[in-house]
Amino acid sequence: MSDAQAMTVWKAGKFVERDFDLVPVDDYVTSGRPASAVPKLLAGEGVDVLIDAVEGDLSSLAAIALDFPSFADGRSYSKAQLLRSEHAYQGELIAVGDVLPDQVALMLRVGFDVLEATHPVTRTRLAEAGHETTLHTQIAGTSSVKETSGERFSWRRTA
Repeated sequence: MSDAQAMTVWKAGKFVERDFDLVPVDDYVTSGRPASAVPKLLAGEGVDVLIDAVEGDLSSLAAIALDFPSFADGRSYSKAQLLRSEHAYQGELIAVGDVLPDQVALMLRVGFDVLEATHPVTRTRLAEAGHETTLHTQIAGTSSVKETSGERFSWRRTA
């Protein structure tokens, strides 16, 4: 079963028409790995399912889609990190599903290149931000001290 619906995806700071079909990993293999198809690893599937499907050759894949069925389901963050760091995957990683605006920076940090966000607010914010959507790192600071009691707050920022 292919996910060939018309959709725009966020890539390199702008929305572009999706030029690929998302296909579950099992269907990707049984369909003969068509050129326009991108294997989609579901949230409950391990990276090993994909590695087995391509007989260990991830370099044969131009892109891999990872599913985010819910904003609260973070399993695909771990998969993206594994694909990039432990398996040296260099192709595009596509985040698909319920992506919230606050998750975009973390998705970019773990290696996603393309976002197919279904959440309307996220799509609006990405469109407004354009090329300005970048990684932001919060630098740890020193703990603040409550002046009246001398109590320390390691989590509170003063600047």
